[in-house]
Amino acid sequence: MLAPTRLTRGLAAVATLGFALCAAGGAAASSFAVEPSTFTLVLPTRNATITLTNLSDQPVRLRVSGQAWSEDDAGTLALTPTSELIVFPQLFTIPPKGVQRVRAAVVAPPSSVEQAFRIVIEDLPPLDQTIRATPGTNITIRTRFTLPIYVEPLSRAPAGRLENVGAHDGRLTFTVQNLGNTHLAGDTMSVAGRDGKGKVLFADTIDRWHVLAGARRIYTLGVDKAVCASLRSVTISSPAASMLPAQTVDVASCS
Repeated sequence: MLAPTRLTRGLAAVATLGFALCAAGGAAASSFAVEPSTFTLVLPTRNATITLTNLSDQPVRLRVSGQAWSEDDAGTLALTPTSELIVFPQLFTIPPKGVQRVRAAVVAPPSSVEQAFRIVIEDLPPLDQTIRATPGTNITIRTRFTLPIYVEPLSRAPAGRLENVGAHDGRLTFTVQNLGNTHLAGDTMSVAGRDGKGKVLFADTIDRWHVLAGARRIYTLGVDKAVCASLRSVTISSPAASMLPAQTVDVASCS
């Protein structure tokens, strides 16, 4: 079994994939842990193993698929079927407190630009479950969990830039433009607005931000109108400064 060179493990991601609404007033939930929560495949590695652990006292039936991943300027996730990411097995049941390992392999040729995929894990009803519209019958609502996969390019060249920083009608907007061939990401991005004397009037933090390779993300933050009237400059920074250098931009009043 080959493992990815670089995994983001930390705490296992725990997905609650279904809950029951019971006409009799009862409720139930099934959950499982996914490890790793995200990972990057570094050449020449092209495959990895995901471990799913059923944390509940009931069997969990799952369907797994590989999807190509893109996002629009607002960060809205778009997933499309792809033959470039193969996962196996795709359909299985994990017994109570049991473990299932799923193998994922990228069959797309190496690229000059980082490739982004997601493994979609969907909760399914048990095979023997029959839903009847009678008092006391549980109605189960199913959801899904997605696991990010990045495939590094032949040569990394990360680069990002802040653009279109401005304040208008009580809103602060700016664009993170990814100019490189790998995704940009950071735990936090800090935004501070100052008056003409350099006093901080406004501060906010964007958590767990990312922008896919070659894409851009437009961020919008609300600013109190009283503060907006005195705003003269905005500083945007992130600990990931090597990918996205901090920038201070003069802005006009946004009242």
